[in-house]
Amino acid sequence: MIAWERISKWVRRHRAAAMAALVVAGIVGGLPTNRPVWAEPPMDRAIKIKQMERALKNDEKTLGPEHPKVAVRLNNLATLYLAANRLDEAGPLMKRVLNIAEKALGPDHPSVATALNNLAQIYRHTNRLDEAEPLLERALNIHEKALGPDHPNVAIRLNNLATLYLTTNRLAEAEPLMKRALNIHEMALGPDHPNVARDISNLATLYYTTNRLAEAEPLMKRALNIDETALGPDHPDVARDINNLATLYYTTNRLAEAESLMKRALRIDEKALGPDHPKVAPALNNLAALYQATNRLAEAEPLMERALKIHETALGPDHPDVARDISNLATLYYTTNRLAEAEPLMERALKIDETALGPDHPNVAIDLNNLARLYQDTNRLAEAEPLMERALKIHETALGPDHPNVAIDLNNLARLYQDTNRLAEAELLMKRTLNIYETALGPHHPSVAIRLNNLARLYQDTNRLAEAEPLMKRALNIYETALGPHHPSVAIRLNNLARLYQDTNRLAEAEPLMQRALKIDETTLGPNHPDVTRDINNLAQLYQDTNRLAEAKPLMERAIKIHETALGPDHPKVATALNNLARLYQTTNRLAEAEPLLQRAIKIDETALGPDHPDVARDINNLAQLYQATNRLAEAEPLMERALKIDEKVLGPDHPSVAIDLNNLAQLYQATNRLAEAEPLIERALNIDETALGPDHPKVATALNNLAQLYQDTNRLAEAEPLMERALKIDEKVLGPDHPSVAIRLNNLAQLYKDTNRLAEAEPLMERALKIHETSLGPDHPDVAIGLNNLARLYQVTNRLAEAEPLMKRALNIGERALGPDHPKVAIRLNNLAQLYQATNRLDEAEPLMKRALNIFETSLGPDHPKVALGLNNLGWLYKVTNRLDEAEPLMKRALWIFRESLGPNHPNTRKVARNLDNLRAAGDGG
Repeated sequence: MIAWERISKWVRRHRAAAMAALVVAGIVGGLPTNRPVWAEPPMDRAIKIKQMERALKNDEKTLGPEHPKVAVRLNNLATLYLAANRLDEAGPLMKRVLNIAEKALGPDHPSVATALNNLAQIYRHTNRLDEAEPLLERALNIHEKALGPDHPNVAIRLNNLATLYLTTNRLAEAEPLMKRALNIHEMALGPDHPNVARDISNLATLYYTTNRLAEAEPLMKRALNIDETALGPDHPDVARDINNLATLYYTTNRLAEAESLMKRALRIDEKALGPDHPKVAPALNNLAALYQATNRLAEAEPLMERALKIHETALGPDHPDVARDISNLATLYYTTNRLAEAEPLMERALKIDETALGPDHPNVAIDLNNLARLYQDTNRLAEAEPLMERALKIHETALGPDHPNVAIDLNNLARLYQDTNRLAEAELLMKRTLNIYETALGPHHPSVAIRLNNLARLYQDTNRLAEAEPLMKRALNIYETALGPHHPSVAIRLNNLARLYQDTNRLAEAEPLMQRALKIDETTLGPNHPDVTRDINNLAQLYQDTNRLAEAKPLMERAIKIHETALGPDHPKVATALNNLARLYQTTNRLAEAEPLLQRAIKIDETALGPDHPDVARDINNLAQLYQATNRLAEAEPLMERALKIDEKVLGPDHPSVAIDLNNLAQLYQATNRLAEAEPLIERALNIDETALGPDHPKVATALNNLAQLYQDTNRLAEAEPLMERALKIDEKVLGPDHPSVAIRLNNLAQLYKDTNRLAEAEPLMERALKIHETSLGPDHPDVAIGLNNLARLYQVTNRLAEAEPLMKRALNIGERALGPDHPKVAIRLNNLAQLYQATNRLDEAEPLMKRALNIFETSLGPDHPKVALGLNNLGWLYKVTNRLDEAEPLMKRALWIFRESLGPNHPNTRKVARNLDNLRAAGDGG
């Protein structure tokens, strides 16, 4: 049936680092790197480089190539090359400096250690970490021997090596080095020296990285206090400390405190360094990222643009820092659905990093992942996959197979496999991702919780619900412990678990989780944040499933308004919200209100995503279903065919979404009595679901039921029965014996038993189905009315009319209260009760019910709908029975015309009304 999308069921993907919400400059406090930040424009720097190159050439000529003064020139020129991002030129110069120092001073001189450190820093910037590490170790060893183990310069070397360990995720090795460096500086310089503050910041960075936030915070505060006292409140180092603390506050959802600190850091840097200094750019980016996370996108964009302009002017248009700014701005465009603007920026960032850093640098991997995600979201999956695979290979080679950045790549590729229905491949990658994070960061890190949720979602998609639940519960517990019970990330986990409960029909357990998630996000993010719409829609869906439609509608309307305000009226998320509200309108028979919403959703997605995107196929299918419900079958069919064509082209002919499209089109063929065309579509859909999801998936049960219904319609009852029995068995096994889907299967099988006159077998199935629906959905749910009606019809067939009547009346009462007095389903109940009255010769009571039913059908579905024809036929037959033949004939004639026009001359209903009309005319002739 209709492929309605439930909103924000999952946090679907963990994006690459540069696509993350907070684009921090890093928790700063890292090593001294001998890489100065130059404030002058690139042209001024180029002049200085030319001057330095001439001076070096003169000194080499006059003093010789290995003179100590030449080494100084080489070092200075290498530093300028570093600032200009000419790393390939800086490295050989630093090697020459090292060689000169070793020959002139001996291999164990402290100046050699400095040269080793400088060369190691270049290797770090060019991602040659294996080459950097022995240089740093040797530099440390030289200083320890020459200066003693407790000299301040030893502390610097310890910090440098520790930072390299941190980069390569060797956190347990980094921590003792950082602690030792801190101890040296405290003893040598006193507890309140700025160098001590740097060591404290480094250790706090390590604690932050390993999620030991409670340990990190007092260290950050102490570092800030030291620098404020020693350097003054407006020193750039104070700004760095402030930014570190602000980042921690952001992570722990103390957004108002974080914003205040970030603004202060920006003011300090602007005042101390000037508004166009490169160090101002990271502060702008950090504040912009906070604005982006709190949905203040209009405030974020000019800050990012200004940061980009600063770096382009100061560092040149091809510097890696410019690439980072470009990526940040592209992320903002991506978030606001300006994909055409985002793509060239991402491509430019990739090109800059490939040229400046080399094709195998980790920053290139980040750029590749960002561009791949854009391709994936614009449905260019074949273009996305090789980029993700290349990013994975880069990180595995550069950082090792067990680094967290490798896990991010694995997760991204797994999501792509999941989108292309390669579930077994996706599962292996997700498990490896989870293992990497648990090993690297510990079993209680929030990043581990994200991986648990992703794997749980895969289990849920493959119907392994019992395996999914403990993973989701563990993820929720990790976040509550690490970030506190009121963090937005906790809200996401609550929603995920609630959706699992909803899928397993534990609605009473799901609702309080959804309500708690909504309260968290409204409190922390504000009532109009886009993430609040996720909570609103989930809760609205639950209300809809439990028939609390009046509660669902204002939530869905609120979700649309939030998205329109925050993201603009033409964002794809607005289209999804419109689809949800349209579905609610369709459920409550407000079809005229649903149609323009669906049409607007199609237009939005076609413009934003392109005419061949799967989300467009979803929208088209939804509109086609509405046309089918209003008997506009000629309009529905080409839409369904287009949706099928889109999904086959984009997702492949064997994707589960294609199976949904096939079933939708097959049901349209069934409705128009084109059963021979419907059958191969249903069989193909069944084969797709069995292959993609396994033989025991609930969607396979649905496909089996659809095929069985077709066999039943073509009187192949012996073929239909084993399919229905298998469908029932699947749902009982997977969903439990008391799930509403089981009740549907029981009713279907009972109807087959009824059609084959096995009434004694049908009755207990109907009674069990009714009990399941009453227990799981409540006694007043519309599905309960269906069960009551089915059982009443059985009682009627077995001439237990006194038992049937109260069931029919109760079914009618439920429908009127739940759906309103003018809903087509109410008309069906009216007709059923009228026929019972007719069977018991209470014709005066039957007639007003039939007339009311006919009026409902005509008003709600239009005068030419097949259900109107049924109403006309029933009322005409009543007139025949009461010998009002002149009144009966025009009703039956009109019914026959409707059926012929809408269903064709050979449809069973057409033939039945034709026979009734012949009988009527024969009765008139006989009279």
